[in-house]
Amino acid sequence: MLLLSSLFAAGIATITEGELLSSMIGVQGLIYCKRGSKLTPIQGAVARVTCERTDEYGYEAEDVTVLSQATDAKGYFLATLSSSEVKDYKKRSHSPKLSSPRKQA
Repeated sequence: MLLLSSLFAAGIATITEGELLSSMIGVQGLIYCKRGSKLTPIQGAVARVTCERTDEYGYEAEDVTVLSQATDAKGYFLATLSSSEVKDYKKRSHSPKLSSPRKQA
């Protein structure tokens, strides 16, 4: 199985403490079955997206996990998180931007 995805921010933007924050964060992608050199989209698959988190001391914290809706006929999925679900993660991330989520299907 092959999973291609990207992370994006969408929705209504709000300003908090001088920073522009989006109200929604999403991961979109395609799920394919790979047989040899042939890729076939998988309809009806569900992607589980897990973002790893760390606490203020750099230790592992509870991960944030969401499930996408079932993929369409082209294998496309979209998984969304509200900013309230990830606000602590964004504040504590060791990376200047959200780390790449672990992708599981």
